[in-house]
Amino acid sequence: QLMEGVSPQEIYYLDYENNMKYNEFRCFGFCLGAEGGCFLIRKQAFLPVPEHFLVDDFFTTLQVVRAGGVVIFDREAICREDSPGDKKTELKRKTRIQIGNMQNLVYFRSMVNPFTLVGFAFISHKILRWFTPILLLLTTAAAFGLSAVDPLFTILGISTLALYLS
Repeated sequence: QLMEGVSPQEIYYLDYENNMKYNEFRCFGFCLGAEGGCFLIRKQAFLPVPEHFLVDDFFTTLQVVRAGGVVIFDREAICREDSPGDKKTELKRKTRIQIGNMQNLVYFRSMVNPFTLVGFAFISHKILRWFTPILLLLTTAAAFGLSAVDPLFTILGISTLALYLS
């Protein structure tokens, strides 16, 4: 469903993200990361968010999971959220979220263990997505770096750049 002021790409992303959270909840019994003001928390499960933390919703849900609590994703819940009207405000919002994600990664680094369900979900759902743009750039740079070894890498590097630009 189209939401006023929200691009089709953002709607697609939100649908994708919500499906991932729902499937995490279905498979693991928890989901990582509530959205903004779109969640409820039991008073006894709430722990104060450290001062200057930029993404408090993710912090709060990880605190609940780390304490052994349950984070439920309800597909029937309805939430309405304002969207920024201009690109400059949206860029500031996305920048704040990314910086907040890095704060949470450092704070909850002990939970990054691929041999636990929470660690696997944290890595596969969050960390890989946060670092994918950097990994893609490094892969492209490596292709060009290896082009001295084999011309095939030049073709791969150019193809990758063309794909990004398209």
